[in-house]
Amino acid sequence: MLNAQKQKDEPSLSPGLQKNRIFATPRAKWRAEERGIDYAQISGSGPEGWIIERDILTIPTLKASPLARKISAYHKVPLSDIEGTGSRGKIVSEDVYANLSSAPVETMDMPQDTILPMNNMRRLIAERMMSSLHGMAQAMHRLEVDMDACARLRDELKALDVKISFNDLVIHCTAKALREHPMLNATMGEGHILQRNGIHIGMAIAIDKGLLVPVIPHADRMSLQNLANHTKDLARRAKGGHMQPGELSGGTFTVSNLGMYGLDQFTAIINEPEAGILAVGAIKARPVALSNGSIVARPTMWLTLTYDHRIVDGAPAALFLARIKSLLEHPALLL
Repeated sequence: MLNAQKQKDEPSLSPGLQKNRIFATPRAKWRAEERGIDYAQISGSGPEGWIIERDILTIPTLKASPLARKISAYHKVPLSDIEGTGSRGKIVSEDVYANLSSAPVETMDMPQDTILPMNNMRRLIAERMMSSLHGMAQAMHRLEVDMDACARLRDELKALDVKISFNDLVIHCTAKALREHPMLNATMGEGHILQRNGIHIGMAIAIDKGLLVPVIPHADRMSLQNLANHTKDLARRAKGGHMQPGELSGGTFTVSNLGMYGLDQFTAIINEPEAGILAVGAIKARPVALSNGSIVARPTMWLTLTYDHRIVDGAPAALFLARIKSLLEHPALLL
């Protein structure tokens, strides 16, 4: 069977060319790539010197992380040529990247990968997001909100020289809803659930180096205008690098708004140890069916709630999100 396969694959090779070629079965090549082994250096024990899977499996496996193996296979850098700097000599991805300068290049115009060292902020974000996903039972609800009333309120306030953003309105309504639904303002403890007395809302802000979440303390006690002044100050200082460490901790719930980037909907990861995070999409004109049956274009926005199902069940989480929707669609309820 093996000879037949060889004849099928190499019908026109002369004996001289066959002498210089290295023959290996598909499974042997796959095993060699999987283990980072250069099979060209192996003597085959199969018929006519073919390298078979057993030949690869008899070679001691080098200790290497899965990512290091993938990178070495992609760049065709044998793991056997790399000295590991990980625990007990394990080869890690950085070791492979460090050897790329000596790797064989097939074409002169092959694009080179760029190594971007992770700064402390990026590393901390990565660790916290992975911890959040692995440590929580995260579930999601999503609702579309008619923002027509909020748009009219914002225009009226602007005419009075009071500048309020849509995000201010979302945070304000979220704070009010948290007061009525305290289980969304809780954290998971060792064998217990801790309901937080204060409502301290984190406001996710993108900066050049990553993401900051300054906290608005006692957001439910602020007037809409005071809240707006506070969020403007936090955003200005966060982007200018003038935040105090205490302003980035102690949050009990987070609001993340990516509407300014045109995203209709997205799912945010909970800022551990909080019980939930609200993702806010872009406000766009969309068709809306009115109670009289007519369809009109209205400014609407999608809200996505991610919550910790260990603390909150689906129905209470849905009621909380529905309350935010109701407050936004009827801002007079905020009075």
